Order: sequence, then C-alpha cells, then structure tokens
Amino acid sequence: MTGSSRIKQAFLLAVIFLLLVCLPYLYAAAAGGVDFVFGGFLLNPIDGNSYLAKMYQGWRGEWQFQLPYTAEQGEGAYLFIFYLFLGHVARNLGLSLPVTFHLARLLAAGLLLISLFRFFEDSLGQSSKLAFLLAIFGSGLGWLATLFGLFTADFWVAEAYPFLSAYANPHFPLALALMLAALTRISNRECRSGWFQMALYAISGFILALILPFGIVLVVLLLLVLWIWRAADLIGQGERVSQIIFAPEAVRRGLALAAGGAPVLLYYLWAVNSNSQLAAWNAQNLTPSPPWWDVLLAFSPALPVALLGAWWAWRASDASLRVLLVWLILGLVMLALPIGLQRRFILGYFIPLAGLAAYAVSQIKSSQRSWRKLFSAGLILLSIPTNFVILLTALFGIQTHDAQIYLERAEVQAFDWIRAETEQDALILAAPDTGLLIPAYTGRRVIYGHPFETVDAEQRKGLVESVFQGKKDWTQLEIAQPIDYVFYGPRESELGSLSTPAEWSIAWETEGLTIYQVLP
Repeated sequence: MTGSSRIKQAFLLAVIFLLLVCLPYLYAAAAGGVDFVFGGFLLNPIDGNSYLAKMYQGWRGEWQFQLPYTAEQGEGAYLFIFYLFLGHVARNLGLSLPVTFHLARLLAAGLLLISLFRFFEDSLGQSSKLAFLLAIFGSGLGWLATLFGLFTADFWVAEAYPFLSAYANPHFPLALALMLAALTRISNRECRSGWFQMALYAISGFILALILPFGIVLVVLLLLVLWIWRAADLIGQGERVSQIIFAPEAVRRGLALAAGGAPVLLYYLWAVNSNSQLAAWNAQNLTPSPPWWDVLLAFSPALPVALLGAWWAWRASDASLRVLLVWLILGLVMLALPIGLQRRFILGYFIPLAGLAAYAVSQIKSSQRSWRKLFSAGLILLSIPTNFVILLTALFGIQTHDAQIYLERAEVQAFDWIRAETEQDALILAAPDTGLLIPAYTGRRVIYGHPFETVDAEQRKGLVESVFQGKKDWTQLEIAQPIDYVFYGPRESELGSLSTPAEWSIAWETEGLTIYQVLP
C-alpha cells in the first residue's frame, strides 16, 4: 500500500474517530428537554466538573489555582495552568465553560490523530495502517470481564488509551500528541536537530509539563533509555566519547525537553510542599496501579500479541522499533514501582502495544496472507467492543437522564442565583453530589465536593452526609470558616429530611429546592 493511500484511509478513520467522540455529547446536550440540562460529561463527571471549577477560576481572571472544593481558602499557586488558560479563553471569546472545554477536547483529539499517524509511519512503515486502526479504536477485554461482574481499567483509566483520552478531556490527548511528536523520527538519526529544533523541543517540554507533569517525566525517561541503547551501539563500533555522548538524537531531544520541563516540575514540587493545604491534597491524591489481572485483561488481546512482536523486533535489531520496545518495557516497570502514583505512568500505554501487535501480524509469512488478514480481523474485533460498551452506557444514561450526567432545571436556576447574588468567597453547605457541581457552576466553595480536592475528604464527606441525614447538627461541622448558605435540593433530599434552625432564612426557593442563608 502506498503512502498516499495510507493517508487517505487514515483520514477516513480519523473522521469516524472524531464523530464517535463528538456525537454522543451533542446528542446528550439535545436530549435534556425542558426539565434537564446536560452537565457536559459522559465519562468520569467527578474529574470533569473539577476541570470546570478550575476553568471558572481562570474565567474570573485568576492565574493562581486554589482548591475549590475545600472550605478554607488557601494560598494560590501556579498549578493547572492549562485549565485556568481555557477559562481565560472562554471569557475572552464569550463562550460557556463546557463549550470551551469540548472545543479544546476536539482540537486536541485532532492533534493526537496527526501525531499518532506520523509516529506509526516513522516506526512501522507498511504496518502503520493496522497499528493506527488498533490504537485509535482498540481497548482491552473489559467487555468480556463485565460478564463476570468485573470492572477493569479499560473502562476508566482514560489516559492509557487514545480513544478514551479523546472522549474524556482535552489535556490527555494534547499531552499524548506532544509526547508522540517528541518520539517521532528519532531512530538512528544522528545530529539532526539544529538549534531551532532544539528550541522547539524545549518549548514543547515546557508546555507538556504545564499540561501533564507525568508526561514530561515519561518521555524524558523513554529518551534516556533510547540514548543508553544507542550509546551501547556506538561503544561497540569504537566511536569517540563525544560521538557517544552528544551525537544520538535521543539525548539531544531529551536534554531540550528536560530543559523546558524541569523548571515547571521544580516549581510544582516547591509549591506543593511549601503550601500546607496543597500538601494535604497531594497526600491523598494517590493513583496506584490496578491489580495484575486487571492490567492483563485491560490491555489484552493487544498485550500478548505485542509481547510476541517485541520478541521478533528484538531479534530483528531494527532501530525504528526501539521506541516501541522501550515504551512497552518501561511501562511495565513503572507500573510495578512501589510508589503511590504508579498509574500516572500508564499514559498512552496502549500505543506501543498497538504498534508491536501490528508488527507481530506483519511477520506472518506473505504466503499466508489469508491467515494474516484473519488474525488482524480477530485482533480488531476483540479490541473494540469495550469502547462500544462505553458509548452504549452513555446512551443509556442519556435516555434515562442519569443524575450523574444531567442537572435538573431548578438546580441550574439556583446556581445562576448563587453566581449573581452571593459573595465570591461564600461557603455553601450541600450534599456531596451537589458539592461537586457548585464550584464548577458558581465558583463558590463547599465543605465537600471531590475525593481528592477536598482536604480531609473522607471525614468531610461523612460530616456533610451526617448533617443531611439528621445524625449531626450543622454547628458540629469542624471547619474554620463560617457557613454562609445551605443548599437543599433533590440530591440533598435523597439523604434525608432537613430541619431548619432559627438561624436559617430562605434566600431563594423554587419547587423542590431551597437555598437558606445562615444568619450571623
């Protein structure tokens, strides 16, 4: 197959990909009717609303992030700049935060597709078509695991899969696009990057560190291992020391990327450790790896085929396949490290699996082309159902107006009132589910709303639920700030009936929803 025909087919696949990650959201927005409003998220609304809360801070003109889901107002820090930036964009363009979020998501998805195509064309050549197809539509055997009551990582670890990344948010696909750009056209090409290209890589490293700090760490580690491998080759060839150290393209790109990203990472470390509130948030922001059986199911059938392809690639000693080999091995090593952030390094892991699986298929003898086609079809057919299950689950949630996906019209009206009539630093007592929404739609703080971004999350969540269940008095909430308002709507009523003390006066109400002001 010629390069031009591969480009045409890749373009068609890219259009289908973008439609699949776009149309469900458009349908959800149109299906709310008069009683419901689409919240903007079909996958992981907990994190999705936290992105909107960060964007709201940027929309207000801020560049320093503060934990929006913690009652006590802390010191700001230059974290989550990407979403603060999107908030500034939304304000300047006059767009809503959800619309800006999804426009950025689709733009990032397009960049990911371009970078992914170039990456596979460079490393695989003729095998790039199958690799591209498998990478953008494939996933694991989670669909099969659901028959046995299991919920595996391919349903929720979005950063590991191109499709799920583009379906979930803008920063995952954008970070993957930057990583792939840094890893493309690197194999066995000496001293290609001039000063201008080096400057571009340094800027890319800076941007990648701002968007996703773990992305810059992973790509620099990949380049470091590639450099060591290439240096070993040059030592075997008897090259000069300067040629061994500075000539490999991997070390040049790695140094440029590290020069751009290191200042950002050092600032992040300083900011988190010097701010007690951010330190408390970081201490509970743990993302361990899934169990080994979960990883095996979530990345099969591509994983075993990729391991076979890795063996053949190692024996072939093809330099263009080294980045796939290193990524495959490094990913498994990082997953096994005894740290609390293992899962963060699974970023884009399905990409090398798809590439090496496609290479394995290409090694089937040309005299057995029918077997090669049958094997390719089986690999694809077993890999795509999980993503279709995810889409069908979203469709069911849309048709039933699931409360995690939709807001009631009265809730939106209440948020409009809060945004217009309350002080910017007002603290609101609400049920956990409503607490997730209030910072995203009003910018006001809550006692509990997010499992990571609420400091002492488990304790605060239990206290809030106890109040609405009638087990605790609202004055027993252990917070330093006084409560300004109490939100009581459909999500609160599910926890229990609420007694209203004399210190509360009705500030706003509609049928089924009341906002109380707590009098001093």
